[in-house]
Amino acid sequence: MNGVRREPARRADYRYFTSITTRWNDNDQMMHVNNAVYYMYFDTAQTTFYIQRGLLDMRRTSPYVVAESGCRHFTEISYPDVLTIGIRVAKLGTSSVRLEMGLFRNDADIASAESYFVHVFIDPGTRRPITIPDEARAEFAAIAIGADRH
Repeated sequence: MNGVRREPARRADYRYFTSITTRWNDNDQMMHVNNAVYYMYFDTAQTTFYIQRGLLDMRRTSPYVVAESGCRHFTEISYPDVLTIGIRVAKLGTSSVRLEMGLFRNDADIASAESYFVHVFIDPGTRRPITIPDEARAEFAAIAIGADRH
């Protein structure tokens, strides 16, 4: 990072959305959602995307591993907030994809937090990187930054 903190994204910056309701036990002793819980929200959102797009069968081994992740917090969230998580593809490589996510509190237009995950697609037997399958590549391309909205 270059030391310049950029502003949080807006809903319009994302291509796919899913909603999650906070739970009472997500709050910590400071009465806001604990920072580690954000990762559970982001993981649920990306897993939902994979399942809804037919890219993940929960009865089989995951087709990818997480190689890198990060999260930036802007404003607090707490129970009973309803969250919308937007997802976009920032980079689509040969064997990896960088998913970026924005977490929006209730009806807010500006993200309360942003996260990214780099997924590397693997052969389940060898656990070595493989080329992203064509069907997955098409789904990622549909939510890539700069892609036409449908």
